[in-house]
Amino acid sequence: MNKILITCLTAHWAIVYGLWATQAAGLADAGDMGTSIGAGFDAAAHALVGVLFLWAGVTVWGRGGGDVAEVTALAFAAAAVVLAATTALNAGAEPATLGDTAFQLAALGVTYLVVRDEDARSREEQPERDYSNEVARRLATGAAHGSMLTRLSRRGPHTLETDA
Repeated sequence: MNKILITCLTAHWAIVYGLWATQAAGLADAGDMGTSIGAGFDAAAHALVGVLFLWAGVTVWGRGGGDVAEVTALAFAAAAVVLAATTALNAGAEPATLGDTAFQLAALGVTYLVVRDEDARSREEQPERDYSNEVARRLATGAAHGSMLTRLSRRGPHTLETDA
């Protein structure tokens, strides 16, 4: 469950930031020289965050130890920084974006807490030890011991002690 949930959440944010990068790249193409440079950096930053979320999703399936926590923390921190920088740069042009930014930061924060909790739960869950090999070995050893005792005493397997 945790791999699927974490993968879906990181894929969601990778898609969101990828779409924002596409939108910023479109604004860079349509704008004049001054705004196109800023929109180009904005597009590159959003694309970088999208790639970080994609990397976090792939790392979940690799399970390279503590890498999942580090990569997701890096992706969420970069997302928060890019979101804050974009809001600061666009605050003069669109004053209504502060509420949207607060909502998006809250969504990022909740998502980070869920991913962190799921990752911690997956580390706590230790698989049950499989004792079937040991049980089979003991049963085989017991059967071999019984067969050896039967052969040493030269009795048949169905011969009772009172018959001898």
